[in-house]
Amino acid sequence: MSDNQPPAQAPEEPQELLALQPPNSQPVRKLAPELLTIVFEHALPADWTTTEPGRQTLNFAQVSHTWRAVAFSSPSLWKKIYWKIPSPYADESQYEEALELYLQRSRKAYLSLQVSFESRNADIVRAYMKENRAWKRLRAEAYRWQALTLARVPPVFLRHTKRLSVPALRELHLLLPARRSAASEEPLMLFRSAPELRHFEIKYPIRYAPTHLPNHCRITKLELSLGHPHHTSTVFACARIARLCAGTLEDLYVVGHSKHVDWRRWPAQRVCFPVLKKLSLIGYAIQLCHAMIAPALKNTALIWIYVYPYPTDGLLGLFLDMVRRSAGCTEMISLALGALQESTQTITECLAQLGTVRELKFFSAQRQRTEVCVSEDIMPVLTRRDNDVQSLLLLPRLSYLGLGSTSHRFHDEAVTACATLRASRAEERIYEGQRLRTLKRCHMYSD
Repeated sequence: MSDNQPPAQAPEEPQELLALQPPNSQPVRKLAPELLTIVFEHALPADWTTTEPGRQTLNFAQVSHTWRAVAFSSPSLWKKIYWKIPSPYADESQYEEALELYLQRSRKAYLSLQVSFESRNADIVRAYMKENRAWKRLRAEAYRWQALTLARVPPVFLRHTKRLSVPALRELHLLLPARRSAASEEPLMLFRSAPELRHFEIKYPIRYAPTHLPNHCRITKLELSLGHPHHTSTVFACARIARLCAGTLEDLYVVGHSKHVDWRRWPAQRVCFPVLKKLSLIGYAIQLCHAMIAPALKNTALIWIYVYPYPTDGLLGLFLDMVRRSAGCTEMISLALGALQESTQTITECLAQLGTVRELKFFSAQRQRTEVCVSEDIMPVLTRRDNDVQSLLLLPRLSYLGLGSTSHRFHDEAVTACATLRASRAEERIYEGQRLRTLKRCHMYSD
């Protein structure tokens, strides 16, 4: 290199290249070639060479052509299929062509299918499913279904799926229409066989909820939503589904928003969940699980969240009874309480019995924008006159305390108290470690 030749300049950063472009004034083809090269670098093979000698960057035409080629040849980009019944297309052949294009470009990749039913008329759905070529094409690809979501599914559709075998299906989300007119429908079965099914979610089940799970399935995660409002038949349908997979269930999530259930019709026997590891209850779901689950929960993480402004009617007592049943085998990892109408003494007893709780959150029904105020009926329990942090000492494993509003005086005191407790426990662990090491040395010297 000669002395008169200027030194080579370092390439500009992508942020600097973007800063050179006026906002909302330049189309994509006007972007810097260096920026396009960086954006589409992952779409180029390692041995790629420029078509023009001496050119080190790509132009827009080259980048667009390369990106389209990569996108069209990537099966993972074409595995999600959305289908509305009846189809929103005026001409049904348009959707059939689009569906065929997705199935061809996805090749042999597993599919994620989401079906939404826009019509609740059983005759329309029955005629549509009988003559529709798109459904026949999807049914032929049932061996590729890995995730299936059925929104507002009518019972007539389940009659078309009960003979299907879905060997690769792992997730099934079933959102049933919350209507009482279909209560006379006969119970149905979902699929004939689904050996890989692990995650099952069902919302708003009524009398025609499935009472038979697919053959050879091993469900480990079950999500139940009782709806609002739910009735006695809805709760019993959820209980039947939970009993069917009780032997393999590891994660149970139940949401309940109402309390209109006739528990006098509930059967006396309870269900045992031998391998249950996590139980999450939202609102009035505590009633269902208290009546359904066997007396003891062993090695189960229990979560209960109640943030509704309705009267509790003894829900806290049911929760404490479930804790007493477990006799120390259940670990409370999170507890969130709302505008409870219980007495101060009852809440104090609850805090005294939950020695293993890690997270404690308090809410109220009065929401102000994104901030949740602290409920006034809970504050006297935590802020005692003699010692503001005495109740916190009842929770030796507490690592997080959320009170919703940061403006309250007690929030800073509680956070400081938690930090002090954690520091003292850390010092105790350090001291215990030093003591054990000293004893070990003494034992070695004595030998």
